[in-house]
Amino acid sequence: MQHKRAQFLGSCPHCSSELRQEKAVIVKKDSEAVTFHVDCVSCKSSLLLTVQSGVPGLVTTVGVPTDLEKKDIARFKKDVRAITTDDVLELHAYLEKDA
Repeated sequence: MQHKRAQFLGSCPHCSSELRQEKAVIVKKDSEAVTFHVDCVSCKSSLLLTVQSGVPGLVTTVGVPTDLEKKDIARFKKDVRAITTDDVLELHAYLEKDA
């Protein structure tokens, strides 16, 4: 899937102002989706906005309000190992032991 910055990123969920393309920074990009960090120019709130296109002609957009700033985004760009079910079970056992 080829990704271009969207012409219209949607509206701010806080103040309903139009989100501007020049305030969007790509956080993650792969063959199925692009995640942006977007700042609202009106109310200064921030969103993580994921645009996914898995089916031709269908685009899904999910926006999540965040307190992350653009300077925090670099931490998410690092390649890290995915959390496995064994990791979750190990954490659960650890927490149960100390309870």
